[in-house]
Amino acid sequence: PGFKRLLMNRGFTRDKIIFSIIFSILGILSSIITVPVNGIPANVRDLVVIVASFIGGPIVGIVSALVASLYRYFVVGGVTAFACSISTFLAGVFAILIYKWNNGKSLGLINSSVFVFLFLGFDFLLILLLTPHTSAIHLISYIYLPMTFADVFGMIIVSILIKETIKKDQDNLEIDDFSE
Repeated sequence: PGFKRLLMNRGFTRDKIIFSIIFSILGILSSIITVPVNGIPANVRDLVVIVASFIGGPIVGIVSALVASLYRYFVVGGVTAFACSISTFLAGVFAILIYKWNNGKSLGLINSSVFVFLFLGFDFLLILLLTPHTSAIHLISYIYLPMTFADVFGMIIVSILIKETIKKDQDNLEIDDFSE
């Protein structure tokens, strides 16, 4: 019920707190559970933060972005820690701006997937600019395509689930209205 309320922009404070915690945990787990691509850990952390922002709005988005980015910087560390933590935080900020710009409505499958695709390009540009040059080029050459594919595919799945949840909820409202 809390998930549906958030999707319909009718979430209670309790829903926002619960989903902030859930998406923060998922943001941390996406830093821990990675897929090695030629020894380089690929993850879906930015996708988690973007989905949190699209579903839960500004509060859920900013909390999960902050937790995931701080975890990435202080706990995971590494040569890309600064760039990846900045990128994760910006994923939340940009997704919140898109959410607000779209009045809290679902972007749909194509627009949300294009946003994720474009953001991943920005993400890797940040890594290239904020990481020592040879490390950045090596990292990007191996994980750009797999991470981009995984994040866009994940957004497609989430978009379909959101669409079906909203459609089912609207169908239930129409049935309830008809029966009255």
